[in-house]
Amino acid sequence: MKKIYLLPLIFAIFISCSKKDDPEPDVKLDSSTLDLKYDGSHQFTLNKGATMITPSTYTWTSSDTLVGKVSKDGKFTARKIGETTITANGDGKTLQAKITITPTSTLAAEPVTDWGATNTQIKAKEKRVLLTESAENIFFTGENSKITASGYILTAGKLSSSALLLTTTQAVATEAITFFSERYPDYGTLDSSVVFLNDARTFGVLVGIDADLGLYAIYSPYDPNARISATSVADKLKPYKIARGL
Repeated sequence: MKKIYLLPLIFAIFISCSKKDDPEPDVKLDSSTLDLKYDGSHQFTLNKGATMITPSTYTWTSSDTLVGKVSKDGKFTARKIGETTITANGDGKTLQAKITITPTSTLAAEPVTDWGATNTQIKAKEKRVLLTESAENIFFTGENSKITASGYILTAGKLSSSALLLTTTQAVATEAITFFSERYPDYGTLDSSVVFLNDARTFGVLVGIDADLGLYAIYSPYDPNARISATSVADKLKPYKIARGL
């Protein structure tokens, strides 16, 4: 009978030990992968089981702040196309999420921007069909209905500027602004044109309209001390009109 009286006590000890051995729930991010656009954002949340943790109690970082930044409260704000990893550190734990900023527009393949490249080197990298070439210019046909041609300006046999010549419609103009904005977030205006600068500051893209050429995007080496003349650069592309008999 004594053994029977001990059973409830043994059962209570077993239950108590089982409760102590239950694992504590892990802290988790609401998402480990995200796809966003260049103008998108996401507020991360932290959860420990059913309990929400205040994001600001963790330290947040972005592996590539040119792609996007994350605030001390865990809010990520995209900047341009690319990939970055968001890391949250706190309570001895490290949590991560991979964010991919995907294109809104795939308007065109961008032209070669290897300044100083030769005619042969340009043609080796261009995938469009060669239209015409001279000592000063090379032109290729456009790859879709929105692009009439890609063009290259050579000075002393070396690449000095490149360009995309676009179909002149409001829809294409609007898409072009989006196309460059999500790749080159730093921009300003010059006369009636918009100038986009790449983050490496190796080139600028001048987007404007010429009476003869129509809508264009001209890529030129970046020089902080020089003022680009939209008219003078566009004039160097006029041989395209002659080549097409326009």
